[in-house]
Amino acid sequence: MGINVPIFFINDAILFPDLIHALKPQPNNQIPQAATAHDTAYDFFSQEASALNLVMMVMAGYGIPRSYRHMDGWGVHTYRLVTNEGATKLVKWSWKSLQGKASFLWEEAQAVGGKNSDFHRQDMWNAIEAGIYPEWEVCFQTVLFWNENLLISFSSVFKSLMKINNLPLVLMFWTTLNLSPRRLFQLLHLGG
Repeated sequence: MGINVPIFFINDAILFPDLIHALKPQPNNQIPQAATAHDTAYDFFSQEASALNLVMMVMAGYGIPRSYRHMDGWGVHTYRLVTNEGATKLVKWSWKSLQGKASFLWEEAQAVGGKNSDFHRQDMWNAIEAGIYPEWEVCFQTVLFWNENLLISFSSVFKSLMKINNLPLVLMFWTTLNLSPRRLFQLLHLGG
């Protein structure tokens, strides 16, 4: 599974049902269909920093790709790869368009979508037929694998920061490691 932006609405899977409910149409009139421009969605986005981050990215031009050829891709799932020595590496894949990025403005997207709902598919077909073959660079990112020893090390650092009551350092540590609230709770309660 993939997405055309580098981040997702949530970092913690337990919030997925809340996200789905927030993205549904308004319960009183079922409007808007296939869109999120309503209070329920924006209430959720405003309460989740990761969701708000994605909303800002989509509104900054990543939201409506001009063509599939100009669209990057990021894998949603993280894969576990094992080295010959038996060490675990967590990997996330991404694809970077070598054609560059190009996006529609809202008005352009409405006009093109209203005239040809298969515009993106047709654009890709026409480009290949004309010998303009799209290319992507396949990339991967290795992700830190959380094990018990690593958690104990981070736990001692985190507890030391808490003891000196330095909130800015605590927040910087938390956000740098991209810790979910559940992982933060584990760090605080690890080792007694």
